[in-house]
Amino acid sequence: FGSDGDVTLIENSKLVSVLGDLLSTKDENVEKALLYRTVATGRDVIDKQHTHQEASYGRDALAK
Repeated sequence: FGSDGDVTLIENSKLVSVLGDLLSTKDENVEKALLYRTVATGRDVIDKQHTHQEASYGRDALAK
C-alpha cells in the first residue's frame, strides 16, 4: 500500500488482478474490499476509506 496525502492506494495493480482471478471476482471488488469498509447507520450505508494501517490489517486478514 502507498498513500497520497490522506488517501490509501494500492501500489501494485497487477497483484490485485491476480487476486481477482484467484477469487473469480472483478478487480474493482478486490480493491474495494482492501481499501474500504461499509458502515451502516440507520438507513444510510457509507463506504469509509481505510487508513494505511487499517488497509494493512485487512490485507493480512484476507490472506488468512
